Amino acid sequence: MQAGFYATPIIYPISMIASRAGESGPLLAKLDLMLNPMAQIIQDARHVLIAPENPTLWGWTSHFLVACWPVVVSFALFIAGLAFFTKRAQYFAELV
Repeated sequence: MQAGFYATPIIYPISMIASRAGESGPLLAKLDLMLNPMAQIIQDARHVLIAPENPTLWGWTSHFLVACWPVVVSFALFIAGLAFFTKRAQYFAELV
C-alpha cells in the first residue's frame, strides 16, 4: 500500500509517464497508474482545479468496470479494515 502512495502521480503528470512509455505503452502505462485508487483521485482533482486538459480515467476508457476499479478497491479495503477492527476492538487500546 505504501508503494502505491509513492507511485501516485502528485508532482508529475501522467502524460509524462505516457510520453516515455513508447509506442504501445502509453495506454498501458496510464491504466497501470490509474488502477491505483489515489492516482485517480489526484488526477480528477487536477482536472477540476488546475486544467481541464489533464486526463482522467473516465476519459481514457469506456469500460465501466475499469473505471470503477478505484471505488471497488477502496470499498474492499474499508470492509477489510472494519472486519479487522471489529475482531480486535476489545484489545485495540493495548495494541496501539
